[in-house]
Amino acid sequence: RREAAGALAAMTLMRFCYGALTVLVLMLCRYGLTSSTDAGLRLLGLALGFSGAGFFVAALVTPWAAGRLGPIRWIVVCAGTAAVLEPALGLPFAGGPLLAAAFVLGLTTQAAKIATDTVVQYEVRDAFRGRIFSLYDVLFNVAFVGAAAVAALMLPPDGRSAALVITVAVIYGAIAAAMTRYTRQ
Repeated sequence: RREAAGALAAMTLMRFCYGALTVLVLMLCRYGLTSSTDAGLRLLGLALGFSGAGFFVAALVTPWAAGRLGPIRWIVVCAGTAAVLEPALGLPFAGGPLLAAAFVLGLTTQAAKIATDTVVQYEVRDAFRGRIFSLYDVLFNVAFVGAAAVAALMLPPDGRSAALVITVAVIYGAIAAAMTRYTRQ
């Protein structure tokens, strides 16, 4: 099923982006925005809390949004939102915008994951669904770990990398553009 394959590819790339930005946030919190380990851990805890709040809000709004737009269009909205807001909030490399970005990326990533779950559940026949969800789990985890490795190689010690922020925004934009074609079929 092309729609399920497209949703899985989109979610894998979105998870890659989330993983790369998680490492960027970790580096910023420890070395770029704070002067001590304790302050860095506090800021990291706040950022993770904001991201978690975004996950929670995604669980609340996605059933309504995906029901109204359809899960594929909702993935387009999530990726498009991340493409615009991630650089707008990430490029200042400042605490307040960083926390807002953590919330937005938590929301958009989790909302797209829920929508992808829906697409796979609906589009894949029962006989194959378990195997596809196993593949999905592997893709999800490999994307996150792979992103962490790429980000670790790419980031300067203080975590301030406009190149990484812009690259991730371009990936989000490409996801939105690619998934738009599924809404036209």
